[in-house]
Amino acid sequence: MSFFNKKENDIDALKNKGLALFKLGRYPEAIECFEKVLAIDGNDIFALYNKGAALFKLGRYPKAIECCDEALAIDGNDIFALYNKGLALSKLGRYDEAIKCFEKALAIDGNNIGALYNKGAALFKLGRYPKAIECFEKILAIDGSDIFALNNKGYALFRLRRYPEAIECYEKALAIDGNDILALKNKELALLELGRYEEAKKCSKKALAIDEDS
Repeated sequence: MSFFNKKENDIDALKNKGLALFKLGRYPEAIECFEKVLAIDGNDIFALYNKGAALFKLGRYPKAIECCDEALAIDGNDIFALYNKGLALSKLGRYDEAIKCFEKALAIDGNNIGALYNKGAALFKLGRYPKAIECFEKILAIDGSDIFALNNKGYALFRLRRYPEAIECYEKALAIDGNDILALKNKELALLELGRYEEAKKCSKKALAIDEDS
């Protein structure tokens, strides 16, 4: 005779349903599933941070933070809760607090690309461009072909008026994807600052051609 725990079976089914609904973009329904899990087990961290992720998608950032805080009260080292809380804090413009969350996540996993990228983005928003560049460089040390990191490092260098270095970043991005419109437009701006108008014109022309084709 075989036995199974009906409570665990119900929880697993609700979690799977919640995740499926989340992937379909049906966030209110996903939240209902995770809330049913929490009604059975209020300490289910998986349900807490996924409920928070669904609330985040709905733009309900304070409520998303509450879910993450509940998860972190159970396990202060839950990397998903730390990351999601950091994202929600960034959306609210609370960049210093967001950075602390990403740093805690990175203390657990120093190669977490998402945490590095969003820490860099938060530092950028605060005008702390050298520190932001450090984050993007760490990403590029892991994956030198990360176009987002190349573009963002370039833009931080641009803000520091280090235009030749910024152009180098954009050129690396364009070597990976010659139609990267963001790299083309940013390269154009840096070239204009250096008075290299003909080169800037070529970037502008190419960017416009891509816009027209898309």
